[in-house]
Amino acid sequence: MSLDLRVILLWLISFPYLQVGFSVSDVSPYWLIVGFAIVAKGLRFSVVEAVLFIAVLSSITFSGTLSFADLRGLIPAIGFGLALALGCRLKMDNAMLRRHLRLIVIIYIMAGLIQLYINPDVFTFATSRDFGYAGRGGRGVESLTAEPTFLGFISLIFIFISYVEQDRRLMWLSIFLLFFISRSSSAIASFFIILATFPLTNIVKIIVNSFALMKISRRQLKVIVVNTLICFLMFFIFSRLFQSLRISSILNAGFNIDALLAFPSINDRISHIYASHYLAFQNLLMPHGYNSFYNEIQVLKTQTPWMGVIGGANGRIMSLSGSFLYELGIIGGFILCSFYYFFYKSVVQINRDVSISLVLTLAVALVTLQAIPVGLPTLPFFVALYSSRYKSNAK
Repeated sequence: MSLDLRVILLWLISFPYLQVGFSVSDVSPYWLIVGFAIVAKGLRFSVVEAVLFIAVLSSITFSGTLSFADLRGLIPAIGFGLALALGCRLKMDNAMLRRHLRLIVIIYIMAGLIQLYINPDVFTFATSRDFGYAGRGGRGVESLTAEPTFLGFISLIFIFISYVEQDRRLMWLSIFLLFFISRSSSAIASFFIILATFPLTNIVKIIVNSFALMKISRRQLKVIVVNTLICFLMFFIFSRLFQSLRISSILNAGFNIDALLAFPSINDRISHIYASHYLAFQNLLMPHGYNSFYNEIQVLKTQTPWMGVIGGANGRIMSLSGSFLYELGIIGGFILCSFYYFFYKSVVQINRDVSISLVLTLAVALVTLQAIPVGLPTLPFFVALYSSRYKSNAK
């Protein structure tokens, strides 16, 4: 396989929302063309990866007649499986990969700064949106994605890559992109959930060990206090730092459930998460297909007083895990478990700590509850890439 084709795929997957001349969905289909071209050139998959991809393809069985809505739901699921499979097999030189990723993040930042301070609508020709988000209710900008939330989750993916690569430059660039360009409340909340796993895991490990030994040392007590303070300090600093932004009012609501549900966007997202998972398990993980969610959630709303105005008339589910479980049932559960396994393999090879790796995987599982598009190839591709990159040298 030529290096050029791999580099092209890397850039297309890193800019999944650029779609000049194509606006049927938020995510561009161009990476799929290159991905299938790589497969056609004879890339071999293991039995497990082949079964995974076939499982995604088999979801066509549950889509009924192939209407436009069916294809719109089916193609992203196929893409998710293809991205996982390609990530398992594509090998790239570390130094070259880092150079490309740093340049990609810098381009996102430069585009975002142009939107913030010059013209918020300058890049609308290259995405599915007709307007920019700069200055709208304290929100950030979308840069070269479809909206600030999507940019926020792209930033989180690059932060994950920088952690695995142990690349501080890429990490600080990605953090800047998250907090000062996207300013996405969902992505920032996810960042804190993942970041808090480190001190919280340390606290739990010390407490468990202390109970086992029936004693606790002064050093262990100091670690507990310091890690607890870190968690509260993170919450306090960022709730003050972003007082003029939308994220601040959400942080200040804290753990007041009623106050959080008063935000229409949060109520809508929580409703999608709850409904998709509840209806999936109520149906014993039998696939619902791609056309029924909006009607079913409207029925569920009449039985659930806290649900507000529910979006999603286009059939989309604002939850990655909810989409897989509701639409594909047990097949979707298998795909999700494969993804979580790949993520665990990625992080355990870096920190060599099983407990922290497991908690991090749980934190990422919580993140996948959120409105990450099923068709976004960036997340499954990079997770699978790093889960297998230490097995052999770059080809």
